[in-house]
Amino acid sequence: MEGAGSDDTGRVFLATTALEEFWDRSKEMVFLGPWCRLYSRASFNEELGGDVIKSPWDDRDKLFEACKYVNSLYERVLPALATQLNSMHGVEQGERYWRILLGPWLIYYIPAVYDRYVTLLGAFERYPGLTTTVLSEESYVTPADTLEFVQLLKDDPYNLQIYSRILKLSGRAFPQRKEDIKSVRFIIREKGVRAGIKRLASGGLLALGKATASRRLVILKNSYFSNEIEAAITLKTFGKAWPIKGDLFELPELHIDNNAREAMRNALSKGRDGFELMLASMIPSDMPKAFIEGFDLIKNAAEKTHPPKPMAIFSSGAWYYDEPFKQWAAGSTESGTALLGMQHGGNYGSLAFHPSEDHEIAITDRYYTWGWDRIVPAGKTFPRPATKLSGRRPFGADNSKEGILFAATALHRYLFQFPSHPGRFVDYLSWQARFASALPQGLKSKTRGRLHKADNGWSIAERWKAICPEAMIESWERPFMASLEACRLYVCDHLSTTFIEALSANKPTILFWDPDANELRPEARPYYDRLFEAGILHYSPEAAAGTIVAAYDDVEKWWNSPIRQEARRAFCNRFALTSKDAVKEWADEFNRMTKNNLSASRPTVHDR
Repeated sequence: MEGAGSDDTGRVFLATTALEEFWDRSKEMVFLGPWCRLYSRASFNEELGGDVIKSPWDDRDKLFEACKYVNSLYERVLPALATQLNSMHGVEQGERYWRILLGPWLIYYIPAVYDRYVTLLGAFERYPGLTTTVLSEESYVTPADTLEFVQLLKDDPYNLQIYSRILKLSGRAFPQRKEDIKSVRFIIREKGVRAGIKRLASGGLLALGKATASRRLVILKNSYFSNEIEAAITLKTFGKAWPIKGDLFELPELHIDNNAREAMRNALSKGRDGFELMLASMIPSDMPKAFIEGFDLIKNAAEKTHPPKPMAIFSSGAWYYDEPFKQWAAGSTESGTALLGMQHGGNYGSLAFHPSEDHEIAITDRYYTWGWDRIVPAGKTFPRPATKLSGRRPFGADNSKEGILFAATALHRYLFQFPSHPGRFVDYLSWQARFASALPQGLKSKTRGRLHKADNGWSIAERWKAICPEAMIESWERPFMASLEACRLYVCDHLSTTFIEALSANKPTILFWDPDANELRPEARPYYDRLFEAGILHYSPEAAAGTIVAAYDDVEKWWNSPIRQEARRAFCNRFALTSKDAVKEWADEFNRMTKNNLSASRPTVHDR
């Protein structure tokens, strides 16, 4: 539909989500984005027709302006929230404390709301008289904690809630409908005898840790070391590096404190206008209960499950969803405890915009990387042997192996963080189809597709069966490293952790992705350029398929060529640092901590 204007009043219906019961199919349909049109409903959607609103983030300049805007907005919102929460809870915590607690929620929430706001504006600019159906306010939910918020944000009902809030605050009234938004807690608890033994051992370690001089301990929580490496480090430090385990804490059902939230809304909204006024009005309603109604419960849980006042706290992934850990870590800084962060993803140090990396570096005193360094902020990043890769052995090229292991990913259907957005993922899926078409028949039947465990509503397995029925879809029951070792050639189409693991294991690897969708920071580009020049990395699926054809029959000769091995080693020394002496190096690092020596030391670079 071209040139829509005021004459479309009431006859054009906007679908904001994939919830078809909220659509009015008697009107001309318009879809807010690709997340509305599920692949599983492709035939129905084709019959229905309708325009899909063009994403504002297809414009690179607008996309990166949005990256900078939401980051600057986060820095303005956080101090105001810190002031309000301090007053609400009768405490006097600094901004860093609240950054540790609120940051993992805010770095998703602010971009999500801004994206929903801007895309709705675009729809009304194109179709000023459109109508839609919104979610009834009595159906609204408030997440229990950061983890539940993230799980809710993946799906349609909660996103409909966000769209509905924005429309109401914009002064637009539409028909309402109820919908049950299920509470998706996703607290995973191991079961069985082995899990029981682990819990008993963890409880024993915690009790012993509390009984010792915990002030001289470095506590490890969710370190990404294997259990064997973690135990070896504990022994080598004579117990000074102390691991603690445990399931995620689950809040009980809590009633909303409307008075406290309304007081926060009134305080936050003063002196604001435009989108910031809308955000200030939404935050008090949407803030997880963990930071308001459940704050004291979580504080008590933190004190019961963590030792007091350690010398340092080391973690790779507990900074996001472990609410008692976050409270304990944040509170421990007041006693002089150092917070030590560790990279846990393969695209850290590479991407031009990486909100999670920025957050982890901001909240920690010392941040360990898999080999890279950051100039800004100065003196915060320290390359060390990667925890996730420590203790692993290289595989090398082997012509006796059979098959191609292809690893894919799955972005969320709704935007979580800039610069990633659903439109880019639609393009990503089209590259997969091009890749499958370019593979010769004989190699298609040798391919095992390892799709992301979370499909997020994209029906990627069904798409693969349509574009490459000869390929086998691999189950996640099989560990990734076992699958990697068994294949002859590994292929990856996204910038992630798995290809880092493959290169570190010296497994013959072919990569391809769209460089415009994976914009690199300047200091990372030379290392990726070397992979490109060596024929490991490709910027089209057809080029990757061509290299697979050329390399597959004698992968040993292809992979062991000097140009490829030199490019691989240079890349791994920067982004996948390993060491035969990793246990000793980490033990030495933690021993320095317990001697009050946080002085920087640089690692030895080891060839693989």
